Amino acid sequence: DDPTNPSQLDNNATFKALFDGINTSNGVVLMTEHYSELVFVGEAAYPYGFRRGFYGPQTTKIDLAYLSTLDRVFEKYIDDQLTTGETPYSASYIVQYMFPGLNGHLPKHDADTAWPHSIGGHQTLFTPAYLQASHDGLMKSALQSFNDVTFAQQRRQGQVLANYPNYISPGDTGRMVWGDNVPRLTQIKEK
Repeated sequence: DDPTNPSQLDNNATFKALFDGINTSNGVVLMTEHYSELVFVGEAAYPYGFRRGFYGPQTTKIDLAYLSTLDRVFEKYIDDQLTTGETPYSASYIVQYMFPGLNGHLPKHDADTAWPHSIGGHQTLFTPAYLQASHDGLMKSALQSFNDVTFAQQRRQGQVLANYPNYISPGDTGRMVWGDNVPRLTQIKEK
């Protein structure tokens, strides 16, 4: 889990003990359908008519205590949704492994791209999908808890990494997502 280590093992070698004995062939989807049928492929994660999001900060290192805390927050979110009669159609919390150095694709400096990520991190993505707008508060509360756990992990490591940019978490400032690139992005947008 050291993004600065050029001899870091690749994903398969790192997680060999976890992958041994697991049949991942069912997780592969071959797209042979017509493009117009793609809506049905995406329906499982992105159901039509549901309120949904895709949020999250990142951290450079993960450990058992961090993952255990995230599990408790996620379990509480699902329990809260079910207690209120909500249908959590799809809900996931993903700690997405990032290859060390993003296989040589990391920018050299944070200012080289709109999203500062010259340090590779593990994405921690929360993807809720639920029906009732009255339950937005439950989702936002869970999201804030997830973010707080990851921000605390960042502080322990002495690094602050940008949040995921596709869906910006409620309450995020531009600097939490784009860092010091905000003035330059504003110039580009104005132009």
